[in-house]
Amino acid sequence: MNYLMWLISVPALLFFTLMFVTNWRIFYHNYIKKDSFTSVIPLVGGIAGAIGLWLLPVVDIDFRWLIIPLLIEWGCIPLFLVTGFSLLNRKAGRSRGQTP
Repeated sequence: MNYLMWLISVPALLFFTLMFVTNWRIFYHNYIKKDSFTSVIPLVGGIAGAIGLWLLPVVDIDFRWLIIPLLIEWGCIPLFLVTGFSLLNRKAGRSRGQTP
């Protein structure tokens, strides 16, 4: 059973790492350099990281730790927070008569 958990958790964590680097690279190009780069793949990397941590047979991980990949991966909670603030800011600008 341990081998099966390793066979699932390691590729999931490697995929999380790939998505983490890719999505933060996209963030850098889109928001810091102001290039028109590409779009983010939402939720996939963070969910893969949470599954990888959950199935990792090294230690018994508390479920509270499973939210960490969702918090640090740009395509998850940070993306949704920035999108929400952007939409609220745009709506507030329209209500004051400003154009977007």
